[in-house]
Amino acid sequence: LDQNSSEAERLELRLRDHGVRLPRHQDTSEGRTSPCWKRRGKTLEELQRELDLNVSLLKFEDGKAVRYVDVVRINLLVEHQGSKYCLSERTRFDVSSGRRHNLQLPLQKKMRIGHDWRDETRNALRCLVCLEDAWQDAYLQIDESSYKRYQADPAVCHFCSEFPGLQTVGHVHEVSVHISSFDALPKDEGQREVLESIGLPSCCDFVTDEITADGLIRLHAWHWRTCEQERLEEIIGFEHYLAQHGVDVALFGKGSMKSLGQLYAEVHENQESSLVEHTKEGGGGECMELIRTLSLLQIKLVVEVYRQKRVLTSNEQYLDDGRRRKVKQFLVHKMRPGESWNDVLPRAFQERLGVPTATQESCFKFDPESQEYEESVKQSQGYPVRTRYKIWTVTVNVSDPKGVGMSELGLPKGNSFISTEGNLGKNNQGRLHIWHWEVMETNEEQSENFMGTGYEELVRELQEAENLVMQTARHAYNGDLGLDAPLEQTLAKIRSCLSKAMKIDQDGADFDLARMFRKSTAFAGQQSGILADFISSNFTRATRALGGKKGDVKVLAESHTGSLEVLADRDTGSLELQASDLQSMVPDAAMMPALQAIRQNMESF
Repeated sequence: LDQNSSEAERLELRLRDHGVRLPRHQDTSEGRTSPCWKRRGKTLEELQRELDLNVSLLKFEDGKAVRYVDVVRINLLVEHQGSKYCLSERTRFDVSSGRRHNLQLPLQKKMRIGHDWRDETRNALRCLVCLEDAWQDAYLQIDESSYKRYQADPAVCHFCSEFPGLQTVGHVHEVSVHISSFDALPKDEGQREVLESIGLPSCCDFVTDEITADGLIRLHAWHWRTCEQERLEEIIGFEHYLAQHGVDVALFGKGSMKSLGQLYAEVHENQESSLVEHTKEGGGGECMELIRTLSLLQIKLVVEVYRQKRVLTSNEQYLDDGRRRKVKQFLVHKMRPGESWNDVLPRAFQERLGVPTATQESCFKFDPESQEYEESVKQSQGYPVRTRYKIWTVTVNVSDPKGVGMSELGLPKGNSFISTEGNLGKNNQGRLHIWHWEVMETNEEQSENFMGTGYEELVRELQEAENLVMQTARHAYNGDLGLDAPLEQTLAKIRSCLSKAMKIDQDGADFDLARMFRKSTAFAGQQSGILADFISSNFTRATRALGGKKGDVKVLAESHTGSLEVLADRDTGSLELQASDLQSMVPDAAMMPALQAIRQNMESF
């Protein structure tokens, strides 16, 4: 090349040095109306024009040519006849090249490098739908709380595939803009013409023309459609894209699989995961598959309940369509690109369990030595897509199980409880979680510990049933379903059974067990004595004191039903027993070692 070579020629040579070949001009030998013409990508001249207009950036990194582009996407919204409508671009036609693009996308425009998204939003509305700044100031409201920036998915964002063979990294700046209610819109003739030029107030289709900064002419065909239609059509397009890449879309919503709409929301609306094309293992270079990439924060929430460490787990979930999904997992929360687990941790407690930040700070304590990271690729349990999991695991201890708000988590007794995620109801994508505090088996010795009697387990299960039904009865949707009365009746019956179970010691307090067993012919000798000791230690209340003053030996036995305090004086030889006088106090298996020690000490005293 010499000094007279054009910028396009210099750009062409440098791209070829990095393995990218773009045509200088469109080949019109087949005619501009042929399907092949419409599918072709853009040319070298169009890339040079884009760079001159400062709407993209080209970098040469590590032997590769990479194009960077940002797009502002505007959800222009209006209320009409009780429904919310969104403006969508149906077709874009480039008059100079004859190329037509079928988009079916909200209003969007490439951003100038270095400009703020707010300025580019106003510029897009002015250039694409001819709304001048004064009209925007008077009748449009930009909802800044709706703004989000995310990396564009090359598979579905058309501006990432405009130049075949050239790698493109794109970002989308998405925001909602609301048009004032029709009562507040202008009444004079001139301003009404502006309103009619964008198909309002009847939400009709319309066409606008755009003259670009370099003098080219584009035509834009627009139509208003409800937000539900907009989302439905996008989901249908997403389904076709998945099917083309080998995903069995018939499995969505079946068994334990979530719905197609939930995956769409995860990928495109919440940007919590991404779909990337990879060469399929053993399938050759031409065989591609989609890999879902998901980053997760996994939290082990640990509490000590009656001298046993327990960890919070969810064994089952109820989806928005009523299906029950059995999964066993700790508290998990998805992470968005660029987030660290420190950012997600407080949000996970707030959104999954409803624990506010102030309560987290007062009742939870993070274990800094517990951080773990692992990465694996396996079949997802929720979607028919292979997934690359990037999991950060941390441990958080409940430092104050009796603190404010901990009763909602079934503490301090370690009862099961429920929580809701999102809005419950069909097609609302909400979920109901059932949580349990499961015993942690940290070593073999702890796993062999005595876990309690059948009666103790009965009391615990009744308490958990009471807690679950009570939390379920509090939800507002029960009234609409007619479940208020049945739930209240169920709760009353559970409480009645629990009350009777808790008072079993009072019913048997006056029984002389030793005398009863002496009269029984079925039990005799040592066997009857062991059974009598077991019944007296588990089903009777120790309340009487054995004289003397409080001494210097103190033993405290606790269980989930109460506490037993032993006060002994070595000098006087006196022994005093004090039991908590709570209605729920039933000495259980956890107190048996203390009771046996008391019997032995009484003999020595």
